[in-house]
Amino acid sequence: MTLSVVMYLAVSGVVAPQIADSSPMGSKVWGVIAWVELVLGPAMILTSLRFLRLRRWSRIPLMAFGSILVLGMLAFGVFWVIRLPGFFREMRSGPPLDATGSVVITVFQVVMTVGGIAIALAFAAGFGILTKRLRAPEVRNSVTVDRF
Repeated sequence: MTLSVVMYLAVSGVVAPQIADSSPMGSKVWGVIAWVELVLGPAMILTSLRFLRLRRWSRIPLMAFGSILVLGMLAFGVFWVIRLPGFFREMRSGPPLDATGSVVITVFQVVMTVGGIAIALAFAAGFGILTKRLRAPEVRNSVTVDRF
């Protein structure tokens, strides 16, 4: 998580302006994602540690974090499908490609698209299952300690 925060801050131009993403989305969104991760990351770690110590209050924030992660992964999948064709259009706008190069790029685009969607769905499903299990009566009844 720390490395992704550094990457987001670099791409947003906060840390390294010379490699900042010049697109309107890049300059606004990457910095926000980094700061959200800086706040939510330690909170998720603390909450998870307290859940392992059976703290009753920790279940609800973990369900909220799980829901955020499910939505984030689904948003990533949509973003991936929308932005990836533009990336490959830029690749093809360079020097003309021979037939083999064109086929390689097309196959790579299909693999990247299908792989990105599969990863997004797998992570969203995993976080969704974990979030659903936190609502189960056996989990609810096992977290019994009321103090911090």
